[in-house]
Amino acid sequence: MKHLNHTNDDAISFISKIIDNKSEKADKEILRRRRKAEEIGSSKPNELTYQERCHSILDKNKKSISDYDTDFNNDQWTDIKLGIPSVTITEENDKTDFKKLYLYRNNYIQELCNDLRKSNYGEWMCPICQVTPVNSLDHYIPKTKYPLYAVHPRNLIPCCTTCNGHKSEKVVEEGKRVYWNAFLDSVEQRYLYCDIILENGIPTCNFSTKKGDLSDELYKVIKTTFDDLHVADTMRDGVSCFVTELRDSIVKNLIKNNFESLEQCICVIKQLYQPKNVNDVRKVAQLALLDSPAFLKVVNDLVSCKNISSMDISPLIA
Repeated sequence: MKHLNHTNDDAISFISKIIDNKSEKADKEILRRRRKAEEIGSSKPNELTYQERCHSILDKNKKSISDYDTDFNNDQWTDIKLGIPSVTITEENDKTDFKKLYLYRNNYIQELCNDLRKSNYGEWMCPICQVTPVNSLDHYIPKTKYPLYAVHPRNLIPCCTTCNGHKSEKVVEEGKRVYWNAFLDSVEQRYLYCDIILENGIPTCNFSTKKGDLSDELYKVIKTTFDDLHVADTMRDGVSCFVTELRDSIVKNLIKNNFESLEQCICVIKQLYQPKNVNDVRKVAQLALLDSPAFLKVVNDLVSCKNISSMDISPLIA
């Protein structure tokens, strides 16, 4: 799991921009009736367009929206209120209107995605599993229960649909977060581990977590996220190609660099795979493979195959 830099865009301004960019078909008829009323000098119909309704909700709930940032900055989630705290029409109507503000392909949402990508040095892999490209935004506080934060910029976290789909809507307990928040959480100590097991004769990466030197509170967040979102399964599937890639890389290096032994080659490659981030899933998997007798046997069997040469090996390189 990784940390991401978040946007500092003002939430009220950002939400207001999205409201101004949205409309409904019924709005044309509402505006038509207004114009007609003006033409004949009668009173205007007492009905609001979609934009007007949403702006009204926004105006009445500015404090609650600001409270999100207060809780976010303090990482104490005590002011997050269900539904729409200050109702303008009816609670269900207000909820429906604000939930509809979110659309992943909305221009301003995509602009937010692009800004987040730039501020994170172009990195666009899911911060939870690290193996799947970002293709959605996770509403950390779910929009179904908390529609007021449906397009709050600090509540929209880049994620893959697999991890996003497994996340429960119960994200806060007694003011404490249950799940990893990539905008807030960052860990330097190691917690991610990988064992290599054989499945149908093929070395497979089996991921797990260990508390180590982490605080009880932080490890609980990591473990709950890892378990509830089935992160081990996603990681295992995502790194399945590493077995073949690493095998072929070792054999290619043996031939190209004339190593005296497989052990010498492995030792050199290990130095190249030392991670800056000790929880980098790709590096954790690669180092586990390099230490695995089962994987090294696969490599050794290929090296020992009849007449391995540079010509023989070229088709094996990914």
